[in-house]
Amino acid sequence: MPHVKGASLLALCSPQNPTGTVFTKKQLEEICDCVLEENARRGENEKPLYVMYDQIYGALLYGENKHVDPVSLRPEMRPFTIYVDGISKSFAATGVRVGWAMGPAFLMDKMKAILSHIGAWSPKPEQMATAKFLDNKKAVDNYLVDFKSEIHQRLQSFISRIL
Repeated sequence: MPHVKGASLLALCSPQNPTGTVFTKKQLEEICDCVLEENARRGENEKPLYVMYDQIYGALLYGENKHVDPVSLRPEMRPFTIYVDGISKSFAATGVRVGWAMGPAFLMDKMKAILSHIGAWSPKPEQMATAKFLDNKKAVDNYLVDFKSEIHQRLQSFISRIL
């Protein structure tokens, strides 16, 4: 707990790049419990501690790893969790900069206000095509199965050449 006192944001990424390590359910539950305890301590007199949960590699798990997230583990984390995600990693779309964030409405409003002054964002056709693709669960699932299979084959080939 002393490590989060005075902090306003914990930035977490799972799976991690480039190692692919993930938070286990137990590890993330412990972090969530720490955040909830700290926010209870702060009460309404101090700014809460938020968690920014970057899950852009969430669909690219290997082996027995499971993707877990704060709100699924601890629903009371909802007011303190900001999710960031996108398609550039899990769909090998590095040139397509379509991403999204979800979180408490007042924080999302602040993010939108900042973005409105930046002047650089994904073109609308990319946004629309991404939305249409992601809405097609069968196409997404088929793509990910094929993509993960190709990654697995490359990894096995790489390992065989090292050993």
